[in-house]
Amino acid sequence: KMENLLSSQKLEILFPDLKVVSEGSDFSERRSTDIYVVDRAGQRYIFKSVHMGAGYWFTQHIDSEVKHLQMASDIGGITHLVHDYGVVDDIRVHKCWRAFLREYKEGKDLESIGAKITDTEIQANLKRTVRDLDAKGIKGFEIHPKNIIISQDGKKATITDLGYVGPTHTLKTNLQTLRNVV
Repeated sequence: KMENLLSSQKLEILFPDLKVVSEGSDFSERRSTDIYVVDRAGQRYIFKSVHMGAGYWFTQHIDSEVKHLQMASDIGGITHLVHDYGVVDDIRVHKCWRAFLREYKEGKDLESIGAKITDTEIQANLKRTVRDLDAKGIKGFEIHPKNIIISQDGKKATITDLGYVGPTHTLKTNLQTLRNVV
């Protein structure tokens, strides 16, 4: 499976305006997604891709995340889409990737912090973000501690993954999950 992942060297060849800062590919059994922190013209971003042969779930997840980010372009409290590369064909190795670039937020995810959010203003802002996403029809994303970044000053929280995970998510279930996480 690892040969399907986009190496940092291939990324920099396919996307010469990007320089890999750190690799964050998920090599777990369930995922085939490449996630990199990249630099473009002195600004950091998140580059995310999936090999088109990785399977329907992975490509649907990436496609839905791009769609959700496009729909949520005016919503605060999320990382925003910077560029949708679409399907990128590397004829040298006969492989294709679905890729996009989104904002990068400095901070730590809740999972690595290992604590819940106690600041009521941050909690209210996260709830507002979830409600705003729901109002746009964005429901099936995963609210998980690894997908919530707390700013370095501890005053802001950002939801970082809007990829589709299933049809069972509603505003009520998303808010309940958020209460369990924060």
